[in-house]
Amino acid sequence: MISLGINYSEMHDSAACIARDGHILFAVAEERLSRLKHDARFPSLSIEACLAALAFAPINSILSASVGRPRSKL
Repeated sequence: MISLGINYSEMHDSAACIARDGHILFAVAEERLSRLKHDARFPSLSIEACLAALAFAPINSILSASVGRPRSKL
């Protein structure tokens, strides 16, 4: 199973990753792509980079997605 993980706390350090069967295939922090230290925006650039890294698999092969948020934001 391929999963997309998203860290979006609205405070700092947004990121995304792709994992298959529990093994991380690709991960990137939003600040690496946006060039803004501690970037707190939704990690759209990171998600795009993860999907680009999935060039070997179609988008519909992602069976689950999870978003990490601080407990206070839930």
